[in-house]
Amino acid sequence: MTEWLKVFGLSFFNDKLAAKSAKYGFTSVVLAIVLSFVFFMFGFMASDVVPFSKHYDNAVSYKEFVHKAVSSDELNVEIKDGIANGNIIVNTYAYDGDREKYALNGYNLIIDTRASDTLIEFSQVAVKGSEEISYEDYLKLTDKEKENYSLEYRYTDKPLELTDELTAKCESYIAGISEEGTDGYNKSAAAEYKKLKQSNLSGDEYAKEIYFLYVRYYYTDFESALMSAKAPVLCDYYYLNFVLGDNKNYLYMLDDICIGSFQTDNGIPAVFTGYYKDCANGVLDENSVDGFIKDVFYNSVGYYMSSYFTSAIQLAPGYILIPVIIGFVLFLIEKAGKKQQAAKFTDCYKTVNSFVWISALATGLLTFILGFFMFARKLYLFMPLIFAIILLVRTAVFYISGRVRDSAEDDNENDG
Repeated sequence: MTEWLKVFGLSFFNDKLAAKSAKYGFTSVVLAIVLSFVFFMFGFMASDVVPFSKHYDNAVSYKEFVHKAVSSDELNVEIKDGIANGNIIVNTYAYDGDREKYALNGYNLIIDTRASDTLIEFSQVAVKGSEEISYEDYLKLTDKEKENYSLEYRYTDKPLELTDELTAKCESYIAGISEEGTDGYNKSAAAEYKKLKQSNLSGDEYAKEIYFLYVRYYYTDFESALMSAKAPVLCDYYYLNFVLGDNKNYLYMLDDICIGSFQTDNGIPAVFTGYYKDCANGVLDENSVDGFIKDVFYNSVGYYMSSYFTSAIQLAPGYILIPVIIGFVLFLIEKAGKKQQAAKFTDCYKTVNSFVWISALATGLLTFILGFFMFARKLYLFMPLIFAIILLVRTAVFYISGRVRDSAEDDNENDG
């Protein structure tokens, strides 16, 4: 056991120990893969998390933009018990007046602290190239004609009013497809409608539930950015139009979440997303907003552990297959150089594997350091390349030193 620990732990630094790795089983291989996963995950996480404060402090133009917003006499944003409360709605993308007041240094601002599950007005349209028709006209097309169109949702930030007329319209449609024997009969809708009629809900609650059924059975393939939503909500407007788009350089503050994108003065991009849960209560101003943004980011790191975990899993083909490939190359070189008693592939692979976990550790550390000078989310993609270079160089050193040693031994035998 002691010998195995020496070989597993020190082979990267000692060729003689690395040469002994071939006689051990595949426990070392599995352990090296597990450690590689850990070092890749925490290396990426550290590069993304630790430098954020430094990046924000070095983003003077972004801080100027943020300070201008919170110092405005017209805008007041208060954080209270994990929820943001703003006195006005700001959207510098959509409104020229807001753009003149709050946009600065190429940065855009959205502040809308209405409840994310607020129902909104929306439409669904059918698109064919540059042509666009209403969903109602789309439904009139033949199945063959429909194949030429793709359906898209158009969301607004205007709250939906569940008027008596809208409720009557929804109820009429659902009742129509619930009548057995009719062309549009839908067994599932009929069952849900019957259950709703028997529920004895109040007027407002009934109006909401019949509207949900209407959205579900009238429109096509509705999905919300808010998992619990049964119809388009304010969250969908902001997420699908802005958050999930290609926008850069912004600050978005919604009711329970803050999202930002900026560049340091040296041109290093940075992004952040966080909740207000552990942020201090109070009105945001020039003195508190910088600390608030850092708290939003750092207090929410735990929520995103799963994304770092997933990222390390996605890189698994790299730290699993790269040692196999380098081991195979070493095997071919050994075989070409030694006509007899050439090393087996498994021996070559185990030798290369003895360098793996240190190579992964070095990759994680280097990624962390580079995170202070580069965009971590892009740097993450280069982790397998960094790992491959380190592992390849170490394997080359092992092979070359072995050949030099063998050559020296052959010379001594010939001299003898």
